[in-house]
Amino acid sequence: MTHLEPELRKAVPVLMSAHAAIKAASERARAEKVLGSSLQCSVILQVPDGKALSSLKGLADELEAMFVVSSVDLNTEVPESEWGFSEAFESHGSKCLAWVLPPREAKCPRCWRYVAPKEDELCQRCDEVVAKL
Repeated sequence: MTHLEPELRKAVPVLMSAHAAIKAASERARAEKVLGSSLQCSVILQVPDGKALSSLKGLADELEAMFVVSSVDLNTEVPESEWGFSEAFESHGSKCLAWVLPPREAKCPRCWRYVAPKEDELCQRCDEVVAKL
């Protein structure tokens, strides 16, 4: 049993709902030809306080990997951007919203996530891994 397993079991309903909403918004972005790979987006989940938010906060460091996106923010303001797609979802009786937006940073040439400070530079995580080699 991993240290995340108890949190993960409680979070499965909200993760499934959020994931379906992210996928639906992503598909609309793909249909509009502004999104290719899911790593080419950032996500903002707007979740009212409660069990759903608590579950997501407990797994905050894992959400990008779970949803296969470059970044996930919880309850931040949606910035002005060249495009954005949202999809509503419900969890624990709360109405929630998933936003799929353009990435905020550059593509890391090693992991392909859009979390690098500049184009053709490694992101912090990859830079640390490569430095250990």
